[in-house]
Amino acid sequence: MNIGDSFPWIITAEIPMGIENGSLYSITDQLDSRLDFDTEVEPTVTIPMADGETKTLDKDTHYTFSRDTDSADGRLLTFDFTEAGRQELATAPDDNRKVTVTFHTKINETVVERDELGVIIPNKATLDYTNVSGDKYHTESEEADVYTGGYTLKKVDGTTKEALGGAEFGIFATLEDAESPNAENTIQTATSGEDGLVKFVGLEYGELGDLASQASREYWIAETKAPVIMDGEDKIEYNLLSKPYKIVINSTSHLAVDDSILIIENNKTFDLPFTGGIGTTLFTVGGIALLAAGGVLFMKGRRKEHL
Repeated sequence: MNIGDSFPWIITAEIPMGIENGSLYSITDQLDSRLDFDTEVEPTVTIPMADGETKTLDKDTHYTFSRDTDSADGRLLTFDFTEAGRQELATAPDDNRKVTVTFHTKINETVVERDELGVIIPNKATLDYTNVSGDKYHTESEEADVYTGGYTLKKVDGTTKEALGGAEFGIFATLEDAESPNAENTIQTATSGEDGLVKFVGLEYGELGDLASQASREYWIAETKAPVIMDGEDKIEYNLLSKPYKIVINSTSHLAVDDSILIIENNKTFDLPFTGGIGTTLFTVGGIALLAAGGVLFMKGRRKEHL
């Protein structure tokens, strides 16, 4: 899951017989500190109907929703069913006596601060019920989890192999998006630091039910701005990479490990003088074409790409 993206949690709880005579029916969820409740999406509570349709219960009439903002930073969510709500729960058909609570959260930056990319974020709900006899029941759901990943690559000079800062990259869902980058199809942007490292954090990977350690997902990265450095008073410009690269996000792809990190090399541009003659013009075009062709003739050692 991407950091900052809203996604739902769905709690399904059994509706006991005699709920209409009970005195308490309450569902709570204590969110992990790495999860923020999404205040822009209203929670919903639904029950099945005898005709196969679904009925949405009314907040404040059938249940109250609260967040403990004092002791739990707004992460303790409570759905308390009123007397009218318990009466409504009792109308669910006998063969499908379940209530469904849905709310949304976002993964926050804590996973980056703790260096916990690729680490699962667990969540579980609890149900408290008191029947007509005063008997109290407390049940916990099975644990569900969510996780997020990242990717680290390194930008270097194609000749000296020294780290290059200031190169800007975007990450995209498809090759087509990476070949035509814009603000709408760019998932994230990142810029290489002085150490040449480019770090994307908080990226979704895997499918529903996948283990964090086994899940993966393909993305595409493209350089959107080539580095420019100063050598004394001389400005040295580099060529923009000519093609996107496919990468795989998993539980360890964010780690900057020397023997496995993707190395992307940039070569300097060449300014050939133009004096106005047709011969010079042809030489300039031929020289650039020769450089581009020669740059793809070898690839050795760790993963390296040349213009």
